[in-house]
Amino acid sequence: WHPLLMAGGLYTLLTGLLLARVLPVFDRAIPGGPIAAVDGWQNVWNLWWVRTALERGENPFVTQMLFYPSGVGLYLQTLNITNGLLTLPVQWLGGPIAAYNTAVLLGFVLSGLGMYLLAWHVLRHRALALLAGALFAFTPFHITKLMDGQLEWIALQWIPFYMLALVLTLERHTPWFAVSAGGLFAAVALTSWYCALFVAVWSALWVVLHLAALRHSNRLWRACRAVILVAGTGSLVLLPIVLPGLRAMGWGNVWHEWTGDHAADLLDWLLPSPWHPLWGAQAQAWNQQIRPPYIGAWVIGPGLTLLALAGLGTWVAWRRLWPWALTTLVAGLLALGPSLRIAGVDTGLPLPFA
Repeated sequence: WHPLLMAGGLYTLLTGLLLARVLPVFDRAIPGGPIAAVDGWQNVWNLWWVRTALERGENPFVTQMLFYPSGVGLYLQTLNITNGLLTLPVQWLGGPIAAYNTAVLLGFVLSGLGMYLLAWHVLRHRALALLAGALFAFTPFHITKLMDGQLEWIALQWIPFYMLALVLTLERHTPWFAVSAGGLFAAVALTSWYCALFVAVWSALWVVLHLAALRHSNRLWRACRAVILVAGTGSLVLLPIVLPGLRAMGWGNVWHEWTGDHAADLLDWLLPSPWHPLWGAQAQAWNQQIRPPYIGAWVIGPGLTLLALAGLGTWVAWRRLWPWALTTLVAGLLALGPSLRIAGVDTGLPLPFA
């Protein structure tokens, strides 16, 4: 427990420095820039509504307080009900603004701890695991989501915990880890449907790689049963919410139309956040030159430091880390959308997303 407490203390300290200006007004103000003036307060409302619905004994995924009197379903809304449940005690004591800031704090600290545990399991090296947790928790992407007030993207902690649970499930084939992985996948989905889609793609690839390694082993059937238990647990939790959401979504060409403009540019992996103190303004100016002005969420870069260290680590420990490198490469290719764009120019080169 001592290394875990040390890691938690470090990530709490770093998060406190990041949120220093909001700590004195913890129950009266939220951190963020211009986008947070809309999205941040919407998420404060989400937290308040989850609490209100539960206290009334109502379904939090349906409300009459919007589009009254007919009401509206929130199945596809960025409700991030996990944050509402996680911060319920804070809401009762300090109100929804304090609950929002608590969810932000937990999003950074627990994201670091989740990645610390995952990196420790993979690397068996405390210092490197500590560094991996810090790099993951404080990436340019994560800090940009803080400044945009998008709480569903701040609460990334469920992703590394889920990944660790799935890795342990495939290694040990125990029902406890399988049920935990299914429950953690549900937590990812109930925080952000986008993250659930991304994690599902990663999971499918990871399971295929693992099962391929066991194709001549008597452990193959045990691994398959464990995967079925993971999927069954997650489905049991999510189906009552997914089915009404699918009915509300409808079908059409809207996704095909969106993917072209919203796909990543190859240079996005290298661009710093617009909030970077040294070259953020230049990054923002560059972004405005290469994409339509209505594309706001363009920061996907993990940071040049993280990219360099990841490349070095993969080269040094290739035999251990090649599955992680492969799944990262596939994720990066899918993020680029149906055709390759470089500096705002569509090359027309088709990519796997197509």
